[in-house]
Amino acid sequence: MESSASLARPVNYSIEADALFVACICMGAVSVFMYPINHDVAWLLSVSDQIRLGARHYVDVIDVSPPLIAWIGIPFAAAADLLRLNIGDLFRVVVILAAAGSVVATARLLRAGSSLRLVVWLAAAPAAAYDFGQREHLALLASLPYIATAMLRFQGTPPARGVRLGVALPAAMGLLIKPHFLLVPMLVEGWLLLNKRPCKATIIAFAGSLAVYGAAVALIAPQYIAMAGMLAKIYAFNFLGISPWAFLHEFNFQLGCGCLLASLIARNARPASASVLSCAALGFALSAATQAKGWSYHWYPFFAISLLALGAAVSRLTATGTLTTVVVLANAALLAATPFLALRANPFLPAFRPLVEELGGGKIVVLSNTVRTIYPLVTLPGNSNASRLPVMQLLSASILQHEHGTEKRLRATLVEDFVRNRPDIVIVENHPREMPDDFDFLDYLSQDPAFGRELASLHPVRKIGRFTFYQRR
Repeated sequence: MESSASLARPVNYSIEADALFVACICMGAVSVFMYPINHDVAWLLSVSDQIRLGARHYVDVIDVSPPLIAWIGIPFAAAADLLRLNIGDLFRVVVILAAAGSVVATARLLRAGSSLRLVVWLAAAPAAAYDFGQREHLALLASLPYIATAMLRFQGTPPARGVRLGVALPAAMGLLIKPHFLLVPMLVEGWLLLNKRPCKATIIAFAGSLAVYGAAVALIAPQYIAMAGMLAKIYAFNFLGISPWAFLHEFNFQLGCGCLLASLIARNARPASASVLSCAALGFALSAATQAKGWSYHWYPFFAISLLALGAAVSRLTATGTLTTVVVLANAALLAATPFLALRANPFLPAFRPLVEELGGGKIVVLSNTVRTIYPLVTLPGNSNASRLPVMQLLSASILQHEHGTEKRLRATLVEDFVRNRPDIVIVENHPREMPDDFDFLDYLSQDPAFGRELASLHPVRKIGRFTFYQRR
């Protein structure tokens, strides 16, 4: 990738180059563990653990994600229980190893030089920051070797059929985590088809994986189909009043556009196969846009692939040593900035954890639309979520969009859990930002007499910012 010849012959890395690569992996690993585990990752791992223990997905635990990500987490939950390890720590260790393996496989397939191998690592792991382990991150890691083989196919030097099939199958598994991600192979394979570089084995691998997954959902998790139908109207465009153009303000989108634009400016120095990277970046961009939430982590793969495209261009314009120095410094800068970035990523955990521990922990309910307020807080030892709903997002969205049937069902679920499980601590967001100014969670839920009676056994103990903590008397 660093030169035309580098794609035609094996690259022998020096001891110094390998040492730098290992050093960057270590910096990335340290950075990952300086962050609290991502809130969505903590939630989904808890879903996997509950399913492992017999809970019915979409019935005993309410989740909007397709079931594959929960199924992937079940082995982690089982292994963590067997080895008596923290499931989040085990997950992060495995994903770090998977990221390193994905980068090495991608670099070997492309016969990329040492500097570009470091660029691939930077895009695949440290750049994920707090979003490490998110579904978008896993999809990127699974698809990188597939994108590399697509680049080789475009150049007319495809790897062996077994290799193409071997990278297509894990890519299909990673991209099937969310149906939106299938836009990536659709665009990449469409581009290769237009350029007379199709691969039947790859297409069959993706189509076959989709068929098997669809059959598995119908057989193992048919409740998802009903859940998806119920939530389709509220968990789509205008979710919680989010503008479809909100992504224009997201850092990952802006960085991705900057990297992609810079790589296009240097197009005369780019290898022809970089058009495949552009197709992959566009696929991830469209998948983020179709989710219509404007959340930054949706745009992380777009940024990562755009960074690779820029790295491919720069590697042909500058000396290898210069690019290597820049990338190593970027890894070090991200590590140095991690404490600041971690606090900004999830300010609720360090703010709430001391008070929850002071109150003795236990069963917790958080009446807020923000997942970070409760996860990973309730995954800490001694704590648990007393509700089948992670937070109030879905209920609030049904209220805002006047979906009265969905609202009634979700409210009944919350009240039933509240009365049955009798939480020890309730954390209430006063006047949540997404709701009308006069909206109050406690007033709204107290319209149900059962909730009001149970609420009477709790009393306010302290305020932190716009949140009030209640404890059982």
